[in-house]
Amino acid sequence: MIAPQKEYTVTQDKICAKDFHAYKEEYIVQPPYQRKTVWSMKKKQALLDSLLREYYIPRLVLREVRLSNDKVVREVVDGQQRIATMQEFYGGAMRLPNTLATLNGGLVGKRHTDLSVELRRFVDRKTMEADIITGIDDP
Repeated sequence: MIAPQKEYTVTQDKICAKDFHAYKEEYIVQPPYQRKTVWSMKKKQALLDSLLREYYIPRLVLREVRLSNDKVVREVVDGQQRIATMQEFYGGAMRLPNTLATLNGGLVGKRHTDLSVELRRFVDRKTMEADIITGIDDP
């Protein structure tokens, strides 16, 4: 029987989508092995539509990397385009899609900062599921 030893652990987590912008220094979105951001605006807006409607979005895969005794960052293994989209939206660089009219007309075409307090609270509470890989600390 083959039973390879695992040198790492994978835990599941839910991350507030807004955190990718609010704490972006904690996420290495484009490690050397990742390609550049390539999603079109239509694809980015489709992701925002799915997030707000709470449709299924594939899990992110992040690897925790310890840079020093007191500094840990999360390197994006899978999900770069999704995280970059969250950073753009919460940073005010993109608007919500027209497709959200059937969910709530107050969302359509708005940037994060343009939303009413009630809608901003609704948007800010959205989470994304992630697998967090630990035990491979070599940056």
